[in-house]
Amino acid sequence: MRTRPFVDAEMWGTTSRAGDQAIVFTFGWNDRPQERIVEMSMPTAGYRTRLWQHFEDGRLSRLTVIEERRVPGAEPERWYVPVGA
Repeated sequence: MRTRPFVDAEMWGTTSRAGDQAIVFTFGWNDRPQERIVEMSMPTAGYRTRLWQHFEDGRLSRLTVIEERRVPGAEPERWYVPVGA
C-alpha cells in the first residue's frame, strides 16, 4: 500500500491507496489532538462517495456519509484553505 503524508500549520494527515479504487485518508488538526477522522473514498470520473469516521479520544463519536457528483464546468467546493493561501 502506497502512502503519502500531509502536514501544514493547522492539519496533518496520511493518504493511502487500498486496492484499485479506494482511498483512505486519516487526518486531524494540530490544535485538537484528541480528534481524528478516517475517510474512505471511492472516486470515479464524475461521482464519488466518502465515509468519515470521527474519533474523539480514540473512540468512534459519529459517522458522516458524503455523496458527490461532478458538474461539468463548475468549480469544486473548497472545505479547507491552508493558512497563507
